[in-house]
Amino acid sequence: MKTVPVSQLKSRLSEYLRKVGQGARFVVTDRGKPIAELAAYGTLSTGADPVKILLHQIEFRGSVRGPLKPGPLSVTPKRPRFHGTPALDLILQDRRNS
Repeated sequence: MKTVPVSQLKSRLSEYLRKVGQGARFVVTDRGKPIAELAAYGTLSTGADPVKILLHQIEFRGSVRGPLKPGPLSVTPKRPRFHGTPALDLILQDRRNS
């Protein structure tokens, strides 16, 4: 989502409202901090997916950042290691020695 400083929004309000009418959404910032969201009427209504609304609110508050690229996320879980040895190997080795 694009950001727009409140000073720029005030000076070019008609232009931003036209863009919003075409489907754009903006986060309005004041001194770099998000303070509001500018979106087309009805796009943030209760008819939207509640999970998407919640994620959007969390992102808006700055707690998380959305993906940098569109598409599915690829996350590869990492096995915890202790001194270079995977934890599972240490547990299995300990059980064999017991």
